[in-house]
Amino acid sequence: TENVANLASSADRDDGNADNAANLFSAVEKNKSMVALKAEMADRKRILKQAEQEASMLADFIRIVDYLLVECLAEKAIDTTASFLSALKQERRNGMHFVTTVQFAPTATVFSPPCADLQKMFMSVLDAIIGTVNSVQRIVYTRPFTEHVVGIVKDAPNIQTIIRNSRMFQQSLADIKSKISADFEQAENYVQSNVTSEFRAIYDDTKSWNYEKFKHAEGLTFLRFRSEMGRVKEYEGKVEGMRSKHMLGILEIDCKQLRNIMTPMVAQKMSDMKEFVRDLAKAMTSKQLVDIRKRGQTISARPHSLKDFAGYVESITNLKSKEKSLNKHVETVEKMYNLLKHHHVTIPPEDEVQLDDLHQALDQYKMDMEAAMKFKEDLLPEMSTSLGLSINRLNQNLDAITASLAEGVYIDVSNFEDPAPVLEELEGAKAKLDSVEEKAHQYKKFQELFNLVPEEYENLQIATDKYEMTDKLWQTVNKWNEQYDSWMTDDFTTLDVEEINKEVQIFFKESFSLHRKLDNEVTGKLKEKTNEFKLKMNVVLELGNPNMKDRHWEKIYGALQQTYYENLTFALEELLSYGILNHQDLVSEVSGAASGEAQLEDSLSTIQNGWADMNFTCLNHRDQANIYILGSLEDIFTLLEDNQVTLQTMMGSRFIMGVRDDVEAWAKKLGLLSETLDEWVTCQRNWMYLETIFCAEDIQKQLPVESQKFMVVDKMWKNIMKQTADAPLVIGSIEDGPSLLEKFQQANATLESVQKSLEDYLETKRMAFPRFYFLSNDELLEILSQAKDPHAVQPHLRKCFDNIVSLDFGSGQQDGLILAMNSGEGEKVELGSNLRARGAVETWLTNVETRMKLSLHEKMKLGLLDYD
Repeated sequence: TENVANLASSADRDDGNADNAANLFSAVEKNKSMVALKAEMADRKRILKQAEQEASMLADFIRIVDYLLVECLAEKAIDTTASFLSALKQERRNGMHFVTTVQFAPTATVFSPPCADLQKMFMSVLDAIIGTVNSVQRIVYTRPFTEHVVGIVKDAPNIQTIIRNSRMFQQSLADIKSKISADFEQAENYVQSNVTSEFRAIYDDTKSWNYEKFKHAEGLTFLRFRSEMGRVKEYEGKVEGMRSKHMLGILEIDCKQLRNIMTPMVAQKMSDMKEFVRDLAKAMTSKQLVDIRKRGQTISARPHSLKDFAGYVESITNLKSKEKSLNKHVETVEKMYNLLKHHHVTIPPEDEVQLDDLHQALDQYKMDMEAAMKFKEDLLPEMSTSLGLSINRLNQNLDAITASLAEGVYIDVSNFEDPAPVLEELEGAKAKLDSVEEKAHQYKKFQELFNLVPEEYENLQIATDKYEMTDKLWQTVNKWNEQYDSWMTDDFTTLDVEEINKEVQIFFKESFSLHRKLDNEVTGKLKEKTNEFKLKMNVVLELGNPNMKDRHWEKIYGALQQTYYENLTFALEELLSYGILNHQDLVSEVSGAASGEAQLEDSLSTIQNGWADMNFTCLNHRDQANIYILGSLEDIFTLLEDNQVTLQTMMGSRFIMGVRDDVEAWAKKLGLLSETLDEWVTCQRNWMYLETIFCAEDIQKQLPVESQKFMVVDKMWKNIMKQTADAPLVIGSIEDGPSLLEKFQQANATLESVQKSLEDYLETKRMAFPRFYFLSNDELLEILSQAKDPHAVQPHLRKCFDNIVSLDFGSGQQDGLILAMNSGEGEKVELGSNLRARGAVETWLTNVETRMKLSLHEKMKLGLLDYD
């Protein structure tokens, strides 16, 4: 190889050296034999060939060296990753760890950095290793070797791709992630057991602490203060004992930051609690001190009047019952100060002085209370005697009030018409009675305070009952006078006699009840007046019938020999002065007639309202615009029949006279409507039947006169139905009287004439071809309306001929020829030549009948000959 390289090197020398070599070679050649020269030339060729072969292998050699370098670098990176994994798996106690801090998030416990961030950091380290290896300069890309491999090396291996695709590298990568995840999982379990479970509740409690909200919370008691401060004290001990760090795998779990966060939070809550308890204790001490001094002022008084002494007894009794509560409050204050001392809170000197003042004031209060109780017991007999005298005087006043209510103005019947003075006196009596009742309640309370048997005050109930009955009497009299004046003088037509009757019944019952209980001239007169008016109520009720009209009042006024005019205003007292009570039978008769007529008017109004909402249903005829026919008339006929029956019943009523004209008018109107509808329906039925016939041009040509008559009716029908569709009110169709009925009667007569002529026309056709008798009018008309189309007879041949189902018609040059007839069994019989469907249909059908007989006769002859 070295010789080849030297030869190759010598071959590459510059031209000057080549010329010298050539000269030297020429000199040597001259001294050698031909054999030697040939042998040397052969060696030279062999050496040159070998050099050429080795030169061609140089690029492969460079690429192999590059591959070896790539392999070496990739293995190094993979081994480094494996070594890194191995180092992570090693047990370490005091070695290097990755620190992660424990923190409390709002709803969870988290690490900083978390597992994902640590894995990301490790992946970036491995990416840096791969990047470092990948940055080593490749041999194939160095300048001395580039010219030998250019054009040959096109797919040089990529170190980064080789490393990342390596199973060993991928496994190491997965194991590193798994190791980190496993250590974090263990860390989470450790934190859950030793941090979250122990300190999360403390953190949340102190984090959510709101001093202002706590100060204004309800249900704050000493027990709650003590419990809360004890709990916060436990918090302080636990937080202080929190472990600052813990080694676990590759991780160092740092809790020091969490402890530093929680320590001031717990301390702040404890400080707030101490401040609150201190301020509250001071405020309660001040409040209790003021309360005790105020109590002392109350019990220090020495009253000598009955009212003041009773108030004094009530006060000391009330204060005595609250002593237990007072002692409890003072005890609570002492406990609060002891609680502060327990938690090493310094009590301000002024607070201690105030607490001492509280103790001294409490002791003084207890001594004053004993003196007050002794004063009460000493003065109680004297006050009890004074109270008894006052009660006796009160009973005497009650007797006097009761007696006054049974005499004087209270029973003076002259005040019946104007009870105002009596009502004023009653107001004064009420004031006196209220004053006495108030004193009675007061004296009864005094007796309870003095531990005496309470007075029942029976006289008070008697006086109260007497006053209430007397007051009710005169209030009833006053109300009766007001109502009586209103009933007698107000416009009678505006009075509600039913309501008056109810009120009179109430007045009557109350007057009897009052007379039975009081039995004086006033109650007697009230009973007499109410009974007198009650006897008139039957006539008043009849007169107050709301159905009374001017014609009824005119009849009554005529019987009273008084003049009545429309909308006359009158009062009950006028009717009574006219002697209305002497005509009770007439009033009852007229009132009954008014009620009966009102019922008839209501029925008539119902009929009117029913037709006001009843409309025709108009439908498009054969979906043609602006051509209408009547829809279902079932509802209209039902209403019409019901109303006609109702009107007939009304005509037979004995109360018909007042509404006879209206009832007769509606009876005539509905009778006209009934006749009109009958003619209308008949006209529609005939028009619809004939309209399908005369719309055919063949029929119009064959029956020109009848067609002209039908067109006149057709035009009239369409106009009427167009107007009906625009104004579909049923009753509106007869607003012009019988004009519409007459139109329909004339139209029906015309249509009947047309139909008679049409039947005569059909009869001539049947006489011309008797087999048409087998067809109905409609079937025959269908054929005649299509006389130009011979095929129109095909559907009807089976009825005209026993078993001819169809005829075969010619086409093209044979158009118009009838070629054969077909039976129901499918047999075909030729009809011969020159049989044409031309002219009137009955004519060529007669020819078909004749040809049928001839053809069948001929076929039978041939059949007989063939049989022989």
